[in-house]
Amino acid sequence: MIDTLQTKWNLFTKSGTGKKIIRAIRVLLIVIILSYLGYKLIQLGWRNILDGLPTQPLFYVFFLLLYFSIPLTEIYIYHQFWDFDSLKSLPVFIKKRILNTDVLGYSGEVYFFSWAHKIIDHSEIEIAKTIRDNNIISSAASTTITIFLLFLFLQTGHTRITDYIEKLDYRYLIIAGIIVIIVIPLLLRFRQYIFSTPLKKSSFIYGIQLGRMVLGQIIQIALWSIVLPSVPLSTWITYAALAILIARIPFPSNKQLIFMGVGIEVASKLNIPEVAMFSLLGTIVALNKIFNLILYFLLSVFSRNEQALSGRQFKITKREIGNSDDQHHYIKSDSG
Repeated sequence: MIDTLQTKWNLFTKSGTGKKIIRAIRVLLIVIILSYLGYKLIQLGWRNILDGLPTQPLFYVFFLLLYFSIPLTEIYIYHQFWDFDSLKSLPVFIKKRILNTDVLGYSGEVYFFSWAHKIIDHSEIEIAKTIRDNNIISSAASTTITIFLLFLFLQTGHTRITDYIEKLDYRYLIIAGIIVIIVIPLLLRFRQYIFSTPLKKSSFIYGIQLGRMVLGQIIQIALWSIVLPSVPLSTWITYAALAILIARIPFPSNKQLIFMGVGIEVASKLNIPEVAMFSLLGTIVALNKIFNLILYFLLSVFSRNEQALSGRQFKITKREIGNSDDQHHYIKSDSG
């Protein structure tokens, strides 16, 4: 049943009509969220929001750490598989991050595959498998963090897991246990068909991804706490759980805007001034968009200039070879 629905969904998303409908839904979501944020901006007053913009230097330091944590970690991870120049490849990993977050999910992976195919001395299939495996490992680490944050949210947030245990139907636990018992051995048995990285290496990469995500959550909560130090940690755990859940929504782009809208909406319910939350989340979204735009433009210009320079050097070398051949022909004719 699930496989049939998944197949139908894949066929629908690849069809012309499906692509148009999904594109229309994305646009509609952005229009709705921007309309809501515009309404809130008018309601709260843009002067009040501007007055609440973060002025703490440490806030911007933490933002930079959070922004570059993904490309820097990925450079280290892919070095476990391939040999390449870390410094020269940094623009590629930054561009990959920008495409994944602001253009379309996994569009950065397509761009990254194209780059790797030109630079890395491996077959297309090996490169594709490496990228696929790293995405699977990243998804597994993200799922672990999601479960951990939800557990913290239920334990320390505004509701507790014990509130649900008494109401829990234990038949669902038994069914879930049976599914786990069946699925895990199957995954282990046929792992080589869906996953090619050795277990030892994949465990190491999983640990790196997990460490990066845990550190990222700590930096993110510190980022929020710098601006609003009076807000308790349990509330920030609630926001962290919301952020990671929204990030896992399959197809909408601009998930940061969605999180901003949800974050502002629940602020009053969590005893946080809406103006302060609008200023905080709005600054983070704006900084991300500005950085993405500026870096993408600069990296694209740099890439074009580098390609043009390589093209000129190739032409000069070719011309020099041609001149050398002419001279050789002249000398040979003269001696004859």
